[in-house]
Amino acid sequence: MPDAQNLTTQDVLRVAKLARLAITTEQAEGYRAQLAAILDHAASLNTLDLDAVEPLTHPHALEDRTDEDTPGPTIPNEILMALAPDADPPFIKVPKVLADSSDA
Repeated sequence: MPDAQNLTTQDVLRVAKLARLAITTEQAEGYRAQLAAILDHAASLNTLDLDAVEPLTHPHALEDRTDEDTPGPTIPNEILMALAPDADPPFIKVPKVLADSSDA
């Protein structure tokens, strides 16, 4: 692909096709300037001096959560059964989501 200054409508149509986007030639002409601006910005990043920057494996520090697993307040069973769309106390009926092993 040519540099951003020489970007043509055909280049934009090619990128759109690769991205599986159906755009018209008129739309491609409008996107040409936007794509050129994006490519110019990406090219400007190559001028940054990153020699003193440590490579990252993740943008944020990762920490394991080690909170205590303590139960909090619960809804009384009577209220829960009243709120459930289908219940057979003390159970709530839910639609089946897994097939029987005999169905496989």
